[in-house]
Amino acid sequence: MTIQTDITRQDFAAFRKYVAFPGKTAGMTFTERRKHYANKPFYWRLMAAVLMTGLCFGAVLLPLPRNLLLGVAIGLVAACVIIIVVAKRQIRRLSPGEDGFILGPKQVEICDEGVRQSSRHHESIFRWSLIGGAIVTNHYVYIMLDRATAVIVPRRAFKSEAEEAQFVMEINKRAAKKAA
Repeated sequence: MTIQTDITRQDFAAFRKYVAFPGKTAGMTFTERRKHYANKPFYWRLMAAVLMTGLCFGAVLLPLPRNLLLGVAIGLVAACVIIIVVAKRQIRRLSPGEDGFILGPKQVEICDEGVRQSSRHHESIFRWSLIGGAIVTNHYVYIMLDRATAVIVPRRAFKSEAEEAQFVMEINKRAAKKAA
């Protein structure tokens, strides 16, 4: 069975989001996710780092005691802006190029050796011993290769729900055989 896909930046961004918020947080709203992570030490340390940066900026910008609160507020805003700018720059630098290995038109085929993915520039076979199964989300079928890597198949690529169901069933059946 062969499926023609065309992976866009939005498709790749959806997969990054799926990997970043796995399991029970995948469908959560921002508020629900915030409550979920409230007891995680990393996030407390991150908030403490932002607060300390704000205090440092505040102390440098407005060292007078009566202006300290205003300085801290300005410092917190500056720290948040810096963090957002750096994070967006990193995301852009780590984004794949157009019509390369990840983005662009592809063929995904189920064969005896595994899952074959090909485009104008590459051909890869992911053997069944590597494939962890297919995960279906609202808009995608992810053929999981490890925790952070998958073959992305948008559900719009299937001609019918029956074709999608057969594709997913075949992937999961063959992936289950390798686990047994």
